[in-house]
Amino acid sequence: MTNARPVQTAPETDADLVARKVRRQRARVFHERMQASALTSPLGTVLVAWILWEVAGFARAAIWLGLINLLELLIIIIAYRSRRALASDEDERPWTRWMMLVLALAGLVWGASIWNFADDRNFVLYLFNLTVLACVAIIGIVLMSPFRINLVLFSSGTLLVPLLHLAFVPNPMTTPIAIGLLIVLLLTIQYGSVAEKQLVDGIESSVRNEQLVAELARRS
Repeated sequence: MTNARPVQTAPETDADLVARKVRRQRARVFHERMQASALTSPLGTVLVAWILWEVAGFARAAIWLGLINLLELLIIIIAYRSRRALASDEDERPWTRWMMLVLALAGLVWGASIWNFADDRNFVLYLFNLTVLACVAIIGIVLMSPFRINLVLFSSGTLLVPLLHLAFVPNPMTTPIAIGLLIVLLLTIQYGSVAEKQLVDGIESSVRNEQLVAELARRS
């Protein structure tokens, strides 16, 4: 019986080192933003539930509020664990993937608020709910720009679920509302792409400058 040979890994090139540092810095910015957002998010979710509980009733409002704030708590925990992994030079990518899953669920719960709180008798509150969802998706441009896929998943859940609601529960403004939701979604993704590129370019430039300074210091 022969002993298994250890797997030989190729040495890390300068390009690999830069890519790894850029990825970790993107993760650091991303999780710091998400943690800060999740700490203040309950103020907004409580306000929304308080305004809309009149049409939904206390029980439905409380269930939605509990679900969305549970996800916000998970965001805080995942962000904390990711920052610990980064500080100890461990692999942060599993936590970034967990954050992606939680954000996708959070988008669906935000979007489901239109089903939970919709009432044919109060069209003003329905429009208020749609406005809140659009604002939440737009705020995501800043928070999730380090990794655009998170913004795509979150904003799709936030805005496409109300669009599905329109298909089953039409109203006199179904067409303009549907067009408006699609426009907000497309613009959110487009500006998210621009924000991601600007952030990544800035981080990559900073990392390369640090590499250059370190190389000059070694040679001097």
